[in-house]
Amino acid sequence: MALSCRMGRRGTVSVCGRLVLAGAALGFPFASSSAVADSAMFRGGAGLTGSYEGRLDIPVALSWRYTAPYSPAASANPSSPAVRDGVVYFSVGDRVFAVAAESGELRWRFPQDEALSSIVRTSLAVANGTVFFGDTDGNLTALNAATGATTWKFAARANITASPVVADGVVYFGTADGRLFALNAATGTDLPLWRGGLRLADEVIGAPAVADGTVFALTADGSIAAVGAATGRVRAQVRLGGSVRRQAPVVRDGLVYVAAGARLSSLLARNLAARRWSVNLPDDIAVAPAVSERALIAVTTDNRVFSLDPLSGRALWTVTPRLEQDVAAPPTIVGDVVVIGTNRGLLYALDIATGATRWLYALAPTSTRPDAMVAHVNVAAAPVVANGALIVAADDASVSVFRADSVDTTEPYVTDLLPQRGVVINGAPPIRFEGILRDDGSGIRPDSLRLLINGEPVAMRPPGPDNRDRPGFSFDLLTGRLEYDTPEPVGAALVRPLPDGRHEVALQASDWKGNNLDLRWRFTVDNSVRRTGRRETRRQDGATPGRPGSTLGPGVGSGGMAPGGRGRGGRRSGGGDL
Repeated sequence: MALSCRMGRRGTVSVCGRLVLAGAALGFPFASSSAVADSAMFRGGAGLTGSYEGRLDIPVALSWRYTAPYSPAASANPSSPAVRDGVVYFSVGDRVFAVAAESGELRWRFPQDEALSSIVRTSLAVANGTVFFGDTDGNLTALNAATGATTWKFAARANITASPVVADGVVYFGTADGRLFALNAATGTDLPLWRGGLRLADEVIGAPAVADGTVFALTADGSIAAVGAATGRVRAQVRLGGSVRRQAPVVRDGLVYVAAGARLSSLLARNLAARRWSVNLPDDIAVAPAVSERALIAVTTDNRVFSLDPLSGRALWTVTPRLEQDVAAPPTIVGDVVVIGTNRGLLYALDIATGATRWLYALAPTSTRPDAMVAHVNVAAAPVVANGALIVAADDASVSVFRADSVDTTEPYVTDLLPQRGVVINGAPPIRFEGILRDDGSGIRPDSLRLLINGEPVAMRPPGPDNRDRPGFSFDLLTGRLEYDTPEPVGAALVRPLPDGRHEVALQASDWKGNNLDLRWRFTVDNSVRRTGRRETRRQDGATPGRPGSTLGPGVGSGGMAPGGRGRGGRRSGGGDL
C-alpha cells in the first residue's frame, strides 16, 4: 500500500502510512495494558528522567497527525502529551484533548463548548483513570480519562508553573508564588501536613521530581529543595549558582541531576550536600537534561548536544553534534537513540553511542490562523515515546505520531522547478536552478541529494551560515528549498554562457525509508533572447511565464511547477526524462 498522507484541516486528523488496519494486521497494536509501555507522566515518570522503556526503531514515518483549532494561546506550547491505555491526552492553549492512539480519532475535548478562560502551560499526567493539568488561573483540574468530565478542581490561587507529577496516590505541583502542593489524587484535597502548600524561596520551576519518599523542586532563585513527601518539610536546600529557567530536577538511582547556567551537577539525593560530580559546559544549558543508564544528554544554548557518563560526568562523544535550530524542548532517550525537537519544527534522532544523525524530519505547519498562514511550527514540548511510537506536540495545535511500521512506499516529490520544463532562456550566468522537495512520510535524507546539469554533478554546499559563500547547491530542510546559481565571472574573466541548444537537469533524492526520486527535465538556451534587469524568458510556444513576487536575478527563468511535480492536492512527481 502506498503511503497516503492527508494534511487535515483544523480539528481534523491527517492519516499517513500504516493506516491503523495495516498496523493491526501486522501485529503492531499501539494500545497496551502495560503501564511500562505507556507514557502517563511528564518526561516518562516521577523521576523526570526523559528516558523511556523499550525501543524506537529508526527510521520512523508519519502515521497520523491530529490538528486542533488553532489558538494564539497555543504559541510556544510547552505541554507534553501523556499516553495511557490506547489514548493520547494533550493540551492546546485553552483546551485539553483525548484522541485514539492508533488512529488520532477524537474521543473528547475539554471544555466541550466554551474554551477555558486561562491557558494550560503544564504537561499532563494520567493516573488511575484521571487526567491532571494546571492552568494560568491557578486551577489544578482532574478529569475523568474516559469521558473528559470534571472529577474535581483545586484552586491554588496562583499560576501553576510546575507540571503535576503523581506518585503513590498523591499529585504534586508548584506555583508562581513559590508554593509546592501535595493533594490526594482521588479527592483533590490537601494532605494534612501539606495544607495550603509548602512555601519555598521563589517561583517553582519546571516540575517536581519524586523518588524514594522525597520531592525535589527547583525555584527561580536558583535553588533546589528536597522535601519529605510524608512530612511536607524541607530536608535540604542548595543554591546552585545559576539560572534554572526551563530546567527541572532529574532523579535516577539515588542521584539528582540538575543544570544551572552552564554547570551540570550530580548530587546525592539523600541530602543534596555532596556533589558526585560537576561539569561546566561551553555555554548555558538550554533545557533540562535526560538521563538513562547509558548516558546523560544535555543541550546548550548554542545548539550543541553533549553526552556524559551519568556516574562520572566524563564526555562520551568524540564529536559534538550541532543542531540547526534553537532548542526549547528537553531531549528524550529511548533505547539506542536520543530524540530532540527544535524551533521551526526539526526532529532529530541521534545515535546514543556516537551522536550521529540517524533520522531527521521537518514538521510542516498544518493549521491556519484567521489572519495569516502559519509559516512554521516550533517544538517546545518534550517528545514522548510510548508503545513503539514517537509522539510530538507542536505549537500549530498539532500532535504527530511516528512509527517504524508505518508504511511508506512513496518517493519524495518536487514543486516549483527552475528552469521550468521547456523554457527558453539566455545562457549567461548566473542561471538559477531551484526546486522545493518534500516527503510527508519519513522525511528527506539530506545526504541523498544529487543535482546534475548535463550529466555533470554539482557539489552540495555544507549547511550553515558560515558556508554561504562556498560553491555548490544548498538545501534548506525547513523549507525544502534546493538552490544553485551557476558561477558568475570574477574580475576580467570571460563570460561563458551556456551554449545554445537543449540542456538536461537531473534531481535525485531519497527518503529515510529508501524510496528514491529521479526527476529529469530539459530547458533550451537561446543566447539571442533579450536580456533585461530581470531576465525574461519564453516557452517554446512563445508564452512568457512569470511568478509574482519572484526575487530571481538576471538570466533566470521564471518559476512554476514542472509537469510531474506535485503541489498541495496535486499528483506526485515521477522519474524519467520530462
